[in-house]
Amino acid sequence: MTRVVFVHGGAGRWSRVKDLKRYEQALREAAEEGYKELLNGSALDAVEASIRYLEDTGLFNAGKGSVLNFDGFIEMDAGIMFSKDLKVGSVACVRNVKNPISLARKVLEIDGHVFLAGDTATKLAKAFNLEELNEVREDRRRRYIELKRMFEENGKLPYKVLENSIRYYLRAQAHETVGAVALDSDGNLAAGASTGGIWLKIPGRIGDSPVPGAGFYADMHGAVSATGIGEVILRTCACIRACTLMALGLNAEDAVRSVVNYVTEIFGKDNIGMVAVDSKGRIGCAYNTEGMARAYMKDGISEPVVKILS
Repeated sequence: MTRVVFVHGGAGRWSRVKDLKRYEQALREAAEEGYKELLNGSALDAVEASIRYLEDTGLFNAGKGSVLNFDGFIEMDAGIMFSKDLKVGSVACVRNVKNPISLARKVLEIDGHVFLAGDTATKLAKAFNLEELNEVREDRRRRYIELKRMFEENGKLPYKVLENSIRYYLRAQAHETVGAVALDSDGNLAAGASTGGIWLKIPGRIGDSPVPGAGFYADMHGAVSATGIGEVILRTCACIRACTLMALGLNAEDAVRSVVNYVTEIFGKDNIGMVAVDSKGRIGCAYNTEGMARAYMKDGISEPVVKILS
């Protein structure tokens, strides 16, 4: 069985992002971290390790790089799934947690629980002695002040913020949600995703990243992780749709391309990107944005393959 890990750092207008080489290096190292886990562990270990690394860089919209909600706080979502026994762990609206993906892994390991949110999830992180998040990127803070002032000057009410922040997000930047998929030597598959959500989101808003079947999914046929506009991905259940296509015989590439085409037909462009691996170790990537940050490492190659704008 060919071992492979495929990571992503979001889809969007990556040509507007400065210093792409820093992002390329982070993706390369995240893929290497995941592959190290594959050598002696499981696909689940690989996905967690890769996403943890991307959360810790502070470059992406996840972990300490997360954007701020309408009240000026970081609220993060994450989810992880293992094909063996279809085990899932998800957390949403967590604060002060350095690695939400590891908290999601802890939820996966709790019998009878799948999804925890808010204060309960945050308290669980403390119970497991997970590291706290005690910093916010200074540029994130400055951008929050700028956007908040803009909305206040335009007379926008809080309930209008979500709609307008999505429009801004589409126009102005890459969707830097992070995720990963992996296949291990035992034939097990795993998938996960982690995000800080969208700028100025209404507190309590939950996107696709922690929702099994939408932002991530893994079963015996394939593993998929998505990024983009959460409301679009939620409404199309993009990841389980791709896994279903793999169950019907499509390879990973054709499956995610079919789903992205479907989403584009309904909602237009600039809203989704996906990475996947199928049960035979074939990888796939598709997106309807300008670019998608991703990297993979697998048996038989000496170093990760990294792409963002191609």
